[in-house]
Amino acid sequence: MTSWFQKRDVALFGGSFLVSSSSVARLCLFVLLLVSVGTGCSRRRVLQSPDDLIKMGWTQYSLGEYRQAVEAFESVRDGCSETDPNHLMALYGLATSWNLRLPSGDQDKKAARALYDRVVALDPESDMAAWSQLAKARMLHLVPVGKEPDYAAVRAAYAGVYAQYPGHYAGHEAFIYNQATVVQTWDRSAVTRAAARMRTFVERHPDSALLSAAYEVLASAYEVLNQPRERMDALVLGLEALILSPDNPTQENSWRYWRIATLAEFEVGDFKTARHFYTRMLEEYPQDVRRYGAEKALQRMEMLEAKLRKAPASGGES
Repeated sequence: MTSWFQKRDVALFGGSFLVSSSSVARLCLFVLLLVSVGTGCSRRRVLQSPDDLIKMGWTQYSLGEYRQAVEAFESVRDGCSETDPNHLMALYGLATSWNLRLPSGDQDKKAARALYDRVVALDPESDMAAWSQLAKARMLHLVPVGKEPDYAAVRAAYAGVYAQYPGHYAGHEAFIYNQATVVQTWDRSAVTRAAARMRTFVERHPDSALLSAAYEVLASAYEVLNQPRERMDALVLGLEALILSPDNPTQENSWRYWRIATLAEFEVGDFKTARHFYTRMLEEYPQDVRRYGAEKALQRMEMLEAKLRKAPASGGES
């Protein structure tokens, strides 16, 4: 009689073969069990490594398939020891899936916070711990519509993340969020201090991946303080620091060029900078809906400069 093993394909590390005898099959299974005992993660899912499952979890999360995301992250959590880095990543993925899923009525903030806390408890110096601490601060900041955040608690939480992780991007993000909450108050005294802190930040962290975002907050502060030249300079520096992703076809700069150009023309009176960014927009985005406006702006500045060049001579003749 043909054995069960002879009738079945056995998948092993991504390949499949037909087992010719029950003894060989049993030997393969025995070896597989020995391998799984010696690793940090269970090999119960032979075809999917922890890395693959974590990637699958984030893919499902981005698609809004939260149940499948939770299942993928739970598979890694349950199959990996607590000392395995994949275990922390799985916990963080689970926490985020419960924290930010939509609709908001399906969220479980208590479960999410407990999972973030577990990540921090297991390895407080890890990348996942830094991002978990930031996520907990964000939970205080992102409240339901119609509810006002406790900004004193929010700012204290952000300050704590930056104090604990000053060299980590999670700490940088916390710092920038913190100052942004101050800028949005439009309190000139507080915003002046926030602008000073942002200037110090960009000086200390010139290589931060969040440098462009930091300059955006600084530019917003200068808008509150009615300092258009400084605002324009911050926007230009933020554009220069911007990291464009070739994988994101919707990421583009036309609106940034337009914003700087109009600010330079109308508020700063810097026609050289305005002309530069109007021209860049026309060259890089020839089909942009603001093309006509940019062309008219270039003509307008040229006409005004021509009048200004003639003004002294006319004045001398009269």
